[in-house]
Amino acid sequence: MDAGTLKHQMPAAHALAKRSGGFTLLEILIVVAIIGIVGSMVALNARSALQRGEERSAIKSFQQSILQGATSASAKGVQTELVYSKGELQIRELVSKKVLSKQDLPEDFYTNLKEGQLLIFTPPGKIDAASLAALPDPVVMKAADKTYQMEISLIGESRLEVYDAQD
Repeated sequence: MDAGTLKHQMPAAHALAKRSGGFTLLEILIVVAIIGIVGSMVALNARSALQRGEERSAIKSFQQSILQGATSASAKGVQTELVYSKGELQIRELVSKKVLSKQDLPEDFYTNLKEGQLLIFTPPGKIDAASLAALPDPVVMKAADKTYQMEISLIGESRLEVYDAQD
């Protein structure tokens, strides 16, 4: 190499050495924008998954409350009732109205059940036939993007099926 070529390569090498020391403002802004976009997508997905989980949890709370009402009646030897009101389920002693348990439901949870007393449980742990017959047929609940139909037996068992209103 001659001296002229060496001189021309030196400034380029010197510039490269200066450049490799950090990131430019444009590179940092691009990375921050990408992180922001990915973060917002993750947050939206997490929020909708959480909401679907809460709604499905509400349906499970209905099922558990039915079993708990029957079990409480059997264990305590008194009639109990399942009451639905203002976004919550309560298991109460029928005569004293003492609350035995309470479950909160999400605001956007839907069911075709009317507020008030839903079921009465008798001491052997069975559902009173008249209160069961007073429920709508079918009992419908909507959670996330699915609608469910619930069947309830006299002994407090409940079964869910995905309900298609177009059938």
